[in-house]
Amino acid sequence: MKSWEQEIALTWLRKPACVASLDTWVRERLIAHRPTAKAESVAPWTVETLSQEIDRLGREQRWLWCTAAIALLGELVFCAKDGGTFASRAVAYRRDLALDVEALRVVRNAVFHPAFQNRAAGSGVLHIEKLFELLDNDDAADVREAAIKLAVDWSHRASRPVTSYALRKLKSAGNAYAAELGLLGSWSD
Repeated sequence: MKSWEQEIALTWLRKPACVASLDTWVRERLIAHRPTAKAESVAPWTVETLSQEIDRLGREQRWLWCTAAIALLGELVFCAKDGGTFASRAVAYRRDLALDVEALRVVRNAVFHPAFQNRAAGSGVLHIEKLFELLDNDDAADVREAAIKLAVDWSHRASRPVTSYALRKLKSAGNAYAAELGLLGSWSD
């Protein structure tokens, strides 16, 4: 497994120009939903703040909080355009983007709603079980191992492999979405 420093360095979260352009774009979308707002007043969380928190929490090995910040950043970015729900149709109409955004939504539900592991809409699968399925089908061996542990002990949501999985999905979805929006072209490495 790569060190946290190596892992986050491979993402757009460590590229100040990328973070700044996405932060501006998100703020503009939020202002569009509330035209009298000022750019600095539209959200207590910003792309810039969350990217810094993700980095800090990862360095501190506070994996559950880091995963939560990743999920929150995903929700901020992927809901800003239409003000809709996470993984809205307006954002996730392309299959490659839709799969990563859906994975971030599942991570969000499993992390932010630990006491309410209700059946996912239409699927009959518990949110935590859906996360288990996604992790179990991942390419990384440590993520698949975390899936096995998660199936037995839900506290494994607070593990590094789950955070790494969420970070990879945020990286991939962010790259695809930024390219689609024309923000600095594609941010891919």
